[in-house]
Amino acid sequence: NQQQLGKADVVITPDIKGRLVSDFTNLDDLIQAGEIAGEMMVQKIRTLIDAWYRNDGSENMAVFRGVQVEFHGDSIPHLTREMIQKDFISDTVTMFNIRQHVESIVSTGLYKNVQVKLSEPTSTRKIIYSTQFHPQIQKVEFHGNQIINSDEIHSLVNTLEGRVFNYNDVEYYFENILRLYRKRDYSFARIENVFFDTTTGVLSFKLNEGIIDGIEFVGNEITKDYVIRRELPFTTGNVFNLLDVNQGMTNVASTGLFENVLMDVNFVNGRPRLIVKVKERSSDLMLLGVNIDNEYGVVGTVDIRNINFRGAGEDIGLLLRYGSRHRVLCADYRANRIFRTYFTFNFKGYYNSRDVIIYDY
Repeated sequence: NQQQLGKADVVITPDIKGRLVSDFTNLDDLIQAGEIAGEMMVQKIRTLIDAWYRNDGSENMAVFRGVQVEFHGDSIPHLTREMIQKDFISDTVTMFNIRQHVESIVSTGLYKNVQVKLSEPTSTRKIIYSTQFHPQIQKVEFHGNQIINSDEIHSLVNTLEGRVFNYNDVEYYFENILRLYRKRDYSFARIENVFFDTTTGVLSFKLNEGIIDGIEFVGNEITKDYVIRRELPFTTGNVFNLLDVNQGMTNVASTGLFENVLMDVNFVNGRPRLIVKVKERSSDLMLLGVNIDNEYGVVGTVDIRNINFRGAGEDIGLLLRYGSRHRVLCADYRANRIFRTYFTFNFKGYYNSRDVIIYDY
């Protein structure tokens, strides 16, 4: 990573304020941080591109003198047209300028075809910009949605119908759809397979709502996978939901078996695969205690147990308490959950002996 960063012309680093990889809340804040960081570097990127064009051989530096500009075809936005005409006022235009013009026209997202032609030599040579709009969007079709109904999604994109296809507009409306999913905590929804049929005017796309492709467990050297899995309120095939993930992490941490619990995500073929990372606590414990009072004297206690017996989160232990007048031997075996159910199990065998002295006045 360091080598690649060193080779990059521009590195954009959003300020995510020490955010953990397992924190999926407020994703719009992360997107905004990325936008801010990107916008701060725009001028530097433009400067580098301009420098690259100027150093890209003689083609970019080719000069056209005494030429006029004409616009053919569909209309060009007023500000873009003014920018192009301003370059022709100087009576000297370079190939670099023309490339900039074409990029400005294309960046509007409105045009299917943009061409520049140099007219045949006559009394006045002309550079002609020809543009052709995309066809109109006649219909918007989509599939793949299960969580949010089609009417609600269609209400967000139906105003595209009857308008000229524009990449920028489509991107804006798609972002509104994804914002709806994020608002309802379906954080990994995305839009795939976007296709515009210029013959029929049908804009189609597929919604990938973030169906969980699989769940992996890392760091549980003793604990069985199913012990962690049974605490998760979701499974493979469910749609990723932020609230469910947070609840699952809380459930796993509440078992008391782990020092920390993190959730990471790896995308496989566009679908999220969750990785539950845990760090196990020591499961073998020895507890020592002593009690001193004026009735039983000194009583010592030794408690030896394993709180993750068989890697199933079960507790097995042996307690010995001994004093001159109080003696206890206790073996117990406890399961807070039997397999995947919510039934519990507790077995205890013990011997308890106290010397009780009764005083008579």
